[in-house]
Amino acid sequence: MSKDNNEIAVQPRSEFGNNAARRARNAGLIPAIVYGKDQEPRAIYLNAGDWTSLAQHHHHLIYLVDGDRKQAALVKEVQINHLKNYYVHVDFQAVDVHAKVHSTVSLHAVGDCIGATHGGTLEQSIHELAVECTPADLVDEIKVNVADLDIGDHLLVKDIVMPSGMTALTEADAIVFHVARPMQEEEAAPAAAEMTEPEAIKEKKKEDAE
Repeated sequence: MSKDNNEIAVQPRSEFGNNAARRARNAGLIPAIVYGKDQEPRAIYLNAGDWTSLAQHHHHLIYLVDGDRKQAALVKEVQINHLKNYYVHVDFQAVDVHAKVHSTVSLHAVGDCIGATHGGTLEQSIHELAVECTPADLVDEIKVNVADLDIGDHLLVKDIVMPSGMTALTEADAIVFHVARPMQEEEAAPAAAEMTEPEAIKEKKKEDAE
């Protein structure tokens, strides 16, 4: 693997099928494929040890190095055999590092919500944000500060501070987080209405008697 932590050496793959995959796995290799616009899919092998180390950093953009050829690619799918703890296959999408791409980014709340301390519940309506950016600007997640949200408050997509070079494509006025009122308050309103109903009945009976 290259000294750069988002580069990995690859080698061409010409064998396919379960038997070939088993032989590759025994040799410490992981089958993978690279596909992209205006190019034929390219079957490759990754070194299992190098990929395991690289995967720990959760890079979106990877540089696949085959001799003098270096190709930028996004990690699109990783298949893992969790029972036996090994990588089965990796899919890459070749990209132009200078061209913008559409992708999704996870949203995670950070900070102690004021509304939660007052008995409210922080609820998240959108967990992934559709974005546009160059592959180099793509991040794994966006952390959203919800500390100032009180009961009844909400935070919209347009309120999120976006990372440099990234634009949100999700509707700007869509609610991402909101703080729901305590259940006791919601239940109290119907109860209050029920308490006033007998009074209304008494008034009606009084009018009838007159």
